Amino acid sequence: MNWEILPLTNQLGSWSGIWDDLNARLYNSHPFSDSRFVNALLKHFGNGTEHLCIHRSVGNIDGLLILRYRGRGIWTQFVPSQAPAIPILVENADILRGLFSSLSPFAWLIELLNMDPEFCPSFPFNKDFCLRIVPHTLTININLKSSFERYWETRSKGIVQNMRRYQRRIENELGLPVLQILVDPHLMHDAVVHYGELESNGWKGYTGTAVNIKNKQSNFYSEVMTTFAATGQAEISEYRVDQKLIASRLIIFNNSIKIMLKTTYDENLARFAPGRLHLRDTLQYIFRENQHNSVEFYTNATQDQLAWATGQRHISHVMIFRTALYARAYDLYHTIRLLLQKYTGK
Repeated sequence: MNWEILPLTNQLGSWSGIWDDLNARLYNSHPFSDSRFVNALLKHFGNGTEHLCIHRSVGNIDGLLILRYRGRGIWTQFVPSQAPAIPILVENADILRGLFSSLSPFAWLIELLNMDPEFCPSFPFNKDFCLRIVPHTLTININLKSSFERYWETRSKGIVQNMRRYQRRIENELGLPVLQILVDPHLMHDAVVHYGELESNGWKGYTGTAVNIKNKQSNFYSEVMTTFAATGQAEISEYRVDQKLIASRLIIFNNSIKIMLKTTYDENLARFAPGRLHLRDTLQYIFRENQHNSVEFYTNATQDQLAWATGQRHISHVMIFRTALYARAYDLYHTIRLLLQKYTGK
């Protein structure tokens, strides 16, 4: 029962199949832990410092995760910003304690980032397992086990009335919006380009964070959408008025959940709320498909987004310390830092 640490060269390589087998066994092939998604992350956002950590129990592989050395004895999970959550492929959290001696004699902290409580091992809370759980974002989901009509009836009167008002406004001034669902792998690249063009015209374009044909993000999303579409696990929901694209959503899925991977809309048409109208019509399509249990958003939900949800939960960072002494030292440092911020205003 030990860990093997192997350097990665921007891909899982021959470990992809084993990775997918464990993901299937633990998390019903969660899309974020699918080797296609992880390999695309490594290819476009890896820097060559990533290590694959492999745990075996009685000859069977029951633990896989990717770590980077952050410096000063800290190892952190490889989770670029394009991955709002990545389930760690660990059957039993107890085996994580053995990572320290396999990583380095000076390793004292392992950071597991963006942990989804629905898709992670149960972490033991006892004095021998020194960890801290820090809430990161509040994500939402929508249960699909009823009908869209029933779901819509349970939304607030404000949402329903506003949607009617926006619908009348856009039809009267621009025309009837049309929902189009793209599933052909050969259409994914161009659809991601169009998505990026729309996003680049908004605030993300001004801040340099938009998907753009010239940046890594566009290549990453194009690869993910194309490879997932090849197995019928991706679609791009487009919203058009008179053939003009006004909103777009990138969606990937397994046989139980659909994930709203990315969403954008034409900010010049904000008074028509094209993003909200698009969400409503996309949800209606997904409900009527009747093929999945829930829609997952993996976002830091606003009050407006919470009003659309039927469920919510915190995505958290999990910090595992080598010993209780390190954990207490961290708590003291964190307390002092908060006090300094309070009194200095920095």
